Amino acid sequence: MLSIVASAALAVAASATTNDQPEPDAPGIPPGQEELLWDMLGKDAKLPGGCKVGDVGVVYTVVEAKYSCDLGEVVIELTHSTEAYDEDTQTRDFALAVLEGSAPESLIDVLSSRIHEREDEFEWLMPSGDEAAEQAFDED
Repeated sequence: MLSIVASAALAVAASATTNDQPEPDAPGIPPGQEELLWDMLGKDAKLPGGCKVGDVGVVYTVVEAKYSCDLGEVVIELTHSTEAYDEDTQTRDFALAVLEGSAPESLIDVLSSRIHEREDEFEWLMPSGDEAAEQAFDED
């Protein structure tokens, strides 16, 4: 369940930047966005291929979502678009990558659309001193 898993992971991520530990060099996901993430990832939505979102984990800079689909499990990773690989599907602020399984093509399209519709509401924690990421983020 996202709210339990993500809340715990987000609490750990938030404490990592407040306890004199090194700050990650990629845009992070601060606490308080669990419901928004859950909606972006297809909570209560009819998704292609009979897919339903299951476990979702958040570890500071990465969201990993597991989907149960008609053809098997699919694991999708979300990161900030500045961390994208060429083969990743991208919205303005997010990169989506299939880590495991064979996702129906339309699943990625639907998730990308859902994410794009709500990404203005999402807040990224930009690493301090990362001018390239901040500039790329501000240009959007």
